[in-house]
This record gives sequence, C-alpha cells and structure tokens, in this order.
Amino acid sequence: MNEYEKAESYFQRLLQVLPVKHADRASIYDYMGTLNMRITNWKEALKNFNLAYEIKKKELHSNHRKIGRTLNGIGNYYKVIGDYFQAMIFYEKALQCQNDLCAKAVIQLNIGVIHSMNKDYDRALKFYFEARHILEQIHPCPHEEIAQCQAIIGNHYLTLKDYNTAEAYFHTTFEISKRILLNGDHIRIESVKLLADLYNKRGKNRKLLIFVMNNYLSMKKSRVI
Repeated sequence: MNEYEKAESYFQRLLQVLPVKHADRASIYDYMGTLNMRITNWKEALKNFNLAYEIKKKELHSNHRKIGRTLNGIGNYYKVIGDYFQAMIFYEKALQCQNDLCAKAVIQLNIGVIHSMNKDYDRALKFYFEARHILEQIHPCPHEEIAQCQAIIGNHYLTLKDYNTAEAYFHTTFEISKRILLNGDHIRIESVKLLADLYNKRGKNRKLLIFVMNNYLSMKKSRVI
C-alpha cells in the first residue's frame, strides 16, 4: 500500500466514525478531493469536492475562506478536464472569498493558467508573478506550491517559444520536487515530463534525455507497486 492509499484509507475510517453532522466532515472531503487530484482520479475528486461544498453551503457564509478552498478545488477539476470556462467561474468565486495569503496566491496562479489557455499571455504572466511573490514571502524554499508556480511560469515561456527561460524554470521545479515530494506525486512526475519534452524539442544531449526519462519511468513504476 503506497502513501496515498494509506492516506485515503485513513480518511475513509474517519468518515465512518464521525457523526453525520460533525464539523470536520467537510474538511475531510476536501482532503480526499485533493488526494484524488494528486493521483489523477478526477471523477472521485469532483465527487468529494461537491460533498464538501454542499456541507459548507449549509454551515458557512458564502464568502468564508473554507468555501474558497473547495471552490478552488472544483475549479482545478474543470481545469484538468479542459473546461476552462467553468474553471474560471469557480476560481473567480474562490477569489472573492476571505482567503488567507497562501490560498489567494494559489487561486491567482490558477486564474493565470486560464488566461494563458485563452492566449491572454500578458495578463497570465501578471497573475503568475503576483502569486509567486506572495508564495515566496510566506513559504520556505523549497516548497511544493513554489515548485508548481515555477512549472506554470516555465510553461508560459515554453508557449512563447522562449526555450532558455522555460528550461530554467523547469529545472527549478524538478530540483524542488525531487527534494520534497514522493515518487508517485503527479507534480514530481510532471516536472520530469516537462524537462524531457523540452530536451526532445530542442535536440538536447541524448544522455541527458535518457536520464530524465529514466526518472519518469521509475516514478511511474513506483505508483503501481
């Protein structure tokens, strides 16, 4: 049983023992939704986020920071399945909530991604840099959310065909994720894929490409053991 399976089993046990109206049930559904997103179980993620949202709507005011967290999670679901219109709706609702600085930065990153998908690159970069500035003020480095931010900015420059700048950001993402994330984490796998794709596109040293792909394959293997 890998770490994510252990975590899911733990949350399921909590739900079994907690009373139906216990205050922590919504947070547990949020955690499970986030866990499902990490292992690319998208449909289960949406199910858990919606369960959390239904509970919170009955118990909290509409712009409570805890509702913002769930709205951001639902936006993430729509983003990964390619429904950018719905994703933006949920992200903008989340941004209107009374978020702490970290949550605000994450939502800004997500909104930037949607602008990038809609080819509004200048606006996207503005959101990315604002988010990164916030994250660097509140987190130690390395940190998972900083790694995600660097990857997103790298993708932005890749889209603009500024390959040198993209490579620098992807390298930072890879090094951070290697230090702090588990092998099966989708952020770590994605960091390797990003570098591999870029090296291949640029005709980089084949030995380096093989090294990166070996990292990717070993991490994929660890997810099924």
